Amino acid sequence: MKVLARIALLPTEEGGLAQPLIGSFRPNHRFEAVMFVIGQVQQEPEAALHPGHSANLIVDFIPDGVPALAPGLEWRMYDGPSHLIGSATVLQIIDS
Repeated sequence: MKVLARIALLPTEEGGLAQPLIGSFRPNHRFEAVMFVIGQVQQEPEAALHPGHSANLIVDFIPDGVPALAPGLEWRMYDGPSHLIGSATVLQIIDS
């Protein structure tokens, strides 16, 4: 499944990352209290998303275990199992 999502990273001073995410990246996506799924966030190779900033980006989820997604659905993104780095909101379903 592929969606266009508004990705918002936490600022460093609120516990977010210390460095920008450069190019494509693959955080853990958490939809429920115990449900993590794999999804790659696609950026241009040299693009950077800095802590405290937002961008509309494509997220390409590996299909196993992805919940039903619809515009407006929000989820959290983690670096590893417990380091919250930001959130995302579905803007558009591109490919189901």
